[in-house]
Amino acid sequence: MLGIDVAKAAGHTDSSLLARRYHYLYKTYLSDSEKALLLERGIGSGSNFRNDRPVTIYAARNLYKYMGASIIKSEHRNSHGGM
Repeated sequence: MLGIDVAKAAGHTDSSLLARRYHYLYKTYLSDSEKALLLERGIGSGSNFRNDRPVTIYAARNLYKYMGASIIKSEHRNSHGGM
């Protein structure tokens, strides 16, 4: 999962704040070719995928392990108002 998306879902304004709070999460950085591939597919915006700025990604399983189900959004749950 992209670091900026995880940070927003957890209530942080920046992925660096998330990394400081949850320092035990497994993360890795995208290479320039991986950033270009995501941009071609319409994932992310150009301002977050600049070549001079690292893009962090987190393993979804690791996020679920430490942050619980609150980090995962379910369309089915949201559309029925709970549960």
